[in-house]
Amino acid sequence: IPMLMEISLMEIPNRSVGLGVSTREQAKSLAAYADGVIVGSAFIKLLLEAKSEQEGLDAISHLAKELALGVREGGEIALEAGLGFFTENKRVFGLA
Repeated sequence: IPMLMEISLMEIPNRSVGLGVSTREQAKSLAAYADGVIVGSAFIKLLLEAKSEQEGLDAISHLAKELALGVREGGEIALEAGLGFFTENKRVFGLA
């Protein structure tokens, strides 16, 4: 997180971070310092562990919604902390 704090102070547009993000709390923490959160392995893991393709897709949908909430919460924390260069347009990026 210290490196992210340093990078977040630079006015670089579209900073996105992905470091094994798999929970709402992790997304929230990262979103306080970045414009986007990248998720990949957590989605793949859900697909591989599912009993059916539909069950995997449903699990991914649920996780994506949770991560998106975390990202929005992290953005709100940044705005409340006076980090005004953060926008409300934070995103969760996943594998396409």
